[in-house]
Amino acid sequence: MNTYNGSEGVESMKLRVGEVKLIIGRVTQTTACLERELERMGEKVRHIEQSMSEIVSDAAIEDIVNEVVEAVSARERGKKIYMQKGMGIPRTTGVTRFRKANIEAHKVKEHVKRLVDDMEVKRLKSKGRKQMHQSTKRNFCAFANEGVMSGKNADLLRFLFRKNFVGEEKWSTEVARYGEFAVTRMEFQCLSPATSLSCKVINICAAYLDEADGDCWFLPTYFGDRARCNEEQSCFANWVASTVDMCGLWRFHRRLRFCSKIFIPLHDRADDHWFLLVMNLLEKKALLWDSYPDPTSVARRMCHAREVMTLMQKVFSCQMTMFGDVYYHFPSFSVNLAEGQPTNPQTFDSGIFVIRHMQHYVDPWSIGFISEEHRNQVALEIVKSPRNEHRHVVMVAAVGTSVRTTTVGGENAFCPPTGSKCRSHRKRRDRAIRHPN
Repeated sequence: MNTYNGSEGVESMKLRVGEVKLIIGRVTQTTACLERELERMGEKVRHIEQSMSEIVSDAAIEDIVNEVVEAVSARERGKKIYMQKGMGIPRTTGVTRFRKANIEAHKVKEHVKRLVDDMEVKRLKSKGRKQMHQSTKRNFCAFANEGVMSGKNADLLRFLFRKNFVGEEKWSTEVARYGEFAVTRMEFQCLSPATSLSCKVINICAAYLDEADGDCWFLPTYFGDRARCNEEQSCFANWVASTVDMCGLWRFHRRLRFCSKIFIPLHDRADDHWFLLVMNLLEKKALLWDSYPDPTSVARRMCHAREVMTLMQKVFSCQMTMFGDVYYHFPSFSVNLAEGQPTNPQTFDSGIFVIRHMQHYVDPWSIGFISEEHRNQVALEIVKSPRNEHRHVVMVAAVGTSVRTTTVGGENAFCPPTGSKCRSHRKRRDRAIRHPN
């Protein structure tokens, strides 16, 4: 059993306590991220339940039944038309009555179908444009620009968003990594149409943009999440150290005097909406780039931005104490919405707007914006980036799975086609190979 004596023992124990608190901070942050993902899943489940209850509601079924009953009653009344009132002889024969009955039945069926269609259209219109888009959402990546896309890029997208083979690991494989930031196949599925982006995708795009000697800094989304946590004053130094380690801020050490702009992606949990905070150090002002500046949410997002700027002051205060350092008081910066910024009412595209604003700041990149095309391009940029440590492996795997092979038990083996047509074609092909003319 080890014993500690004197000042060396006390310092060693302090170091161990600091390491334990650092681990606790990481676990706390990971738990917060998991809680946010669980909240999103719960909201999606509740939305599905609400949509299903509206489709099969008792009122809707009752309206359809009433319309059918009225239509059938009207048809029965129409059959009781007689040409001679006293004798009660029908004007038509049995054959003509049978034909008329079939025509009336067809009319009733078409009428009911139109009623059901009209009710569905009204329901979708009442849900709004966003819900209508989500109701027709596909569970795979739409190749909106496949007509002008190269074959290799199309094969790569199919590989990234394809269904798995039997016995294949579905989500654990990493498709991109740069330093401490990585994206797995599960996290990559957020680039499917009409899906909110994961923080992992935004973080790796921001990491790609960071240059060793650049004057623009790109911070991860963890920094904004960290600003919401309340640090303990008794261990303030350890809390700052854990923030620096968690967000990878050590790469900015002693570089504050060379920085001109800081880009920080932020997340509004209430609306599941991403927006971008850009701090201009030279002009001492901050701008919010928000694709949907809802008046009911602007104040909350402004408050979050203020919290982040306060955290910046706490973390980088030690960078302004030495001779030659430039001093900034970040909380005193003015915060405003960016003027003339592009907007989009679809909240699930807010992450795409944040990525594009970081990549093409101030440039008019959003002209003719098509969500599916930008999602495809972002997916290709992440995987094909020279900074992606898994780039070569993923590209080779995509080429291997795009070519059909009949190797039994091979790593990239495909299941043979089934069905009478495929089987007959196979047989004719085999006979042609065995017995050439």
